[in-house]
Amino acid sequence: MASLLIGAVAVGCNQAAAPPTPAPAGAVAAPASVAPAATTEAARPATAAAPVATATASGPTTIVPSPTAAAAAAAPRAVQPTSAPVQGAAPRMLVYVRDNALWAVGFDGAPPRRISPEGMYPLPDQDATVQPALVSPDMRWVIGTGPEAKQGTWLFATDGSSQRKLDDTRVIASWAPNSQGYAWADETSIYVKMLAEGARPLTAARLEGTARALPNAVSWAPQGDRILFQVKDGDTLSLRSVSAAGGPVKTLTQVKMDLPTDYGPDALVWSPDGARALWVLPSPTRVVAMDGSPAVELPTDIARVYGFTPDSQRLLAVWRAGNNYRLGTTDLAGKDRREVAAAKGDFGYGSVSPDGRQIAYIRFPDDGPGPPETNELWLVGVDGQGPRRLGQGTDLAPFSADWLGPSALLVANGEKPPDISLRRVDAGSGAVQKLVDQVGWFFAIAPR
Repeated sequence: MASLLIGAVAVGCNQAAAPPTPAPAGAVAAPASVAPAATTEAARPATAAAPVATATASGPTTIVPSPTAAAAAAAPRAVQPTSAPVQGAAPRMLVYVRDNALWAVGFDGAPPRRISPEGMYPLPDQDATVQPALVSPDMRWVIGTGPEAKQGTWLFATDGSSQRKLDDTRVIASWAPNSQGYAWADETSIYVKMLAEGARPLTAARLEGTARALPNAVSWAPQGDRILFQVKDGDTLSLRSVSAAGGPVKTLTQVKMDLPTDYGPDALVWSPDGARALWVLPSPTRVVAMDGSPAVELPTDIARVYGFTPDSQRLLAVWRAGNNYRLGTTDLAGKDRREVAAAKGDFGYGSVSPDGRQIAYIRFPDDGPGPPETNELWLVGVDGQGPRRLGQGTDLAPFSADWLGPSALLVANGEKPPDISLRRVDAGSGAVQKLVDQVGWFFAIAPR
């Protein structure tokens, strides 16, 4: 899979994983000025080609740090929140690591606050897999784990008012849609636990024989009725479903394949209506319906799927056309395609606006991925009309982006490596506003 990008739902598809978006030669650092808002989903597993751990608030991340990352993390930085709310932003929250701790900040003008114990988030060892922050759908809580397994799993209040250890082991969790509990797996069982202190875990499913669950890849359905998980049994990988209350296990689809080394909750991407999920571990990627109808394999020329459109009826994808790439939407079978952009050097990011009207994307140079300052941020209508480059004539060096609302984007800017700054880009005027300087080795915007 590709490097995890802030807010991106980019998923490796078929034989070609998304090309890693070049990031500065250092770690992402912590916000030095931002204004708070609200949260959900966390990080996803990625083997970063560049030493950056960014996230969509929902799963583990594989960190590949560099010497410059360590140097950047060593120097303390002042956090200076903006004095006014960020206009055009829906309730959102940014969680990030600074000075070896986890911080949270929104976009309403309130100051950042440290929410984890001090020293819990040192720079991870190479190839460490962690889930730094998984934010609850109601934006009140964060399930967090540090880079060291002995630190266990914690529950943090996003307002900084409380901290509680949930488990002595490191758990890769998935929140219940009502924020009242979470699910996780070990190799033999799927568990559900409520947040209330003293609550005992429920064993929703127990595997038998040689079957082994993938602990990094459990996902609670948006409707709250079921939990999806993945099972390896010999050379067969299967996607299975069980009621959140426990009961019989149903196999939705399966494939014979070797297990990738980098996978996690991003291996499952839900449609907004919860009727389907993209299963991206197999090649080709499959669209799996929850009603029991056969899974649909996407055509092999589709290089990448970024996710579903807001109405759940189409996919945003990149496909190959000779030596070039095309970005656009397809039907759920990957056949009816509506191109909105073309590139010789591929695309690094794509996302449909919350209102379903616009597509934001990052385009690489014609000779392929290069330094962030060579990337271009574009906006185009879902019908392909009115393409516009954003941030032209500024020092914007985009390597990831996410929608703050229907009229604004949050863009990670890599113009001054090893530090990252976060910018608000107005989707109408194209105006660029600096929000956060010197972000550290992990950050995530939530909710998605």
